[in-house]
Amino acid sequence: MLDLIRDAAPIAAATVAAALVLVVPLLVTSKKSKRTKRKKRRSKRIRDAPKTYVNGLVNQGSNTCFLNAVLQAFASLDYLRSYLEKRASCPPPDNTSNVTIALQHTLCRLNEPLQKRQSFLPTEVVWALRTNAKSLLNREQQDAHELFALLSQALTDEDEELRRPKSLFDVRTVRYMTGHKDSYPFVQNSERNPLLGLTACRVSCMRCGHSGPIRHATFDHVSIPLPQTSSCTLDQVLRSYAGIEFLDEFNCRRCSLSETLIAVEDKIFQLKRIPGKEATKLRQKLGVERVLIKNALENDNNENLDKLLEAMPLKRMPTPASKQTMFAKLPLVLAIHLSRTIFVPGMTGFTGMTVKNTCQVSFPEIVDMSSYSPTGYLANMPSELHSKAGSPLSSPTLIAAGSSRSNDQRSMRNTRINSLTYRLKSVIVHQGDHRNGHFVTYRRKHRDKKWWRTSDEDIREVDLESVLKEEAYMLFYERIGQ
Repeated sequence: MLDLIRDAAPIAAATVAAALVLVVPLLVTSKKSKRTKRKKRRSKRIRDAPKTYVNGLVNQGSNTCFLNAVLQAFASLDYLRSYLEKRASCPPPDNTSNVTIALQHTLCRLNEPLQKRQSFLPTEVVWALRTNAKSLLNREQQDAHELFALLSQALTDEDEELRRPKSLFDVRTVRYMTGHKDSYPFVQNSERNPLLGLTACRVSCMRCGHSGPIRHATFDHVSIPLPQTSSCTLDQVLRSYAGIEFLDEFNCRRCSLSETLIAVEDKIFQLKRIPGKEATKLRQKLGVERVLIKNALENDNNENLDKLLEAMPLKRMPTPASKQTMFAKLPLVLAIHLSRTIFVPGMTGFTGMTVKNTCQVSFPEIVDMSSYSPTGYLANMPSELHSKAGSPLSSPTLIAAGSSRSNDQRSMRNTRINSLTYRLKSVIVHQGDHRNGHFVTYRRKHRDKKWWRTSDEDIREVDLESVLKEEAYMLFYERIGQ
């Protein structure tokens, strides 16, 4: 019996061992299978989870919030991003679009939807700006408005460099001139910087009623000083810019010519009484000047006459005048800088100081810019501000033969008004005083009514009502329906 038990023990042990060999792998495989399934389910949940974040920007050295604020503001501008994408898709071989390409890459990253909070350093833009950015980043006082102007100017300069005619020895120029139209794909059918617009300005003398020529100027943003009041509206701010401004002393060309003509004729009359060759020569010289002045009074803006008059000592006649500025051509992206700098003069023996204007500007989500150029005319006198009695901003439009002039003009005006409606896309806010502070940007979500509040690496979701209550420093509006 004992022998049987002894013989059975090894067999039982072997049987148990064999069972373990068979069962343990099954258990291990089962656990691995469960873990794999859990990982797949988790990855599916992550993949299907809503992407509710965007990248933040690291504040390097605690003094680059102004850079981060401008880049985040740019990230919500659809027209700007589209322009940059077209430019970056056909980069020139000579690296003349460093800022354009760097900005396109950075804005693309800032609009990438994320499922968790992330941030990065915008080093590509900093390197593209090179010495200009280095001087900004090392200064004690940083300003988002100044960096915005630097970036916009860099985009314009790079665009102009691409459009500038190349040397005849350039291979692509030769190909283009010989009929290969694909030699300059980034220039042909390309758009201009969507921030660029055109203003028209005219000065009118309030003494004689003479109006000078309409002068146009390109702008990439509008900088408007705020009133020293507790609050105002954006409508009031824009009307202060695109309206009538009164000048105390303006050197009116017509008044100056008229007074000079009177003085010349008086001298000629006096010389007639003086005999001698010297008096006769002087009288003849003054006679030539009189003819030039009369021709200049009869013919405004004659370049040949103006050059001849430069050598003539004209009488300076400071007179009161009115100056009107209007938007001759509004950009696709309207950037408005609300200048909050005030210089407070000091007491006797003390220098003044610069402080921040904390005026609360009430700004809407939608702005109709046709309200600030309702007729397309520049007023000659203040009484003509809201009428069509002034001079047109541009030459008359050619009307097709057989068409009704009044109906066509009305249709053109309605189309123009409808195309000048803008929607708020981003807001830069400065927190703090004039010497120290922090820049925060509110940017609209893509195709969403919600907004992001971006403060360097901190990204939060806010509603429009919260944005409209902020103390704005820069506003970015985009044209609707283009």
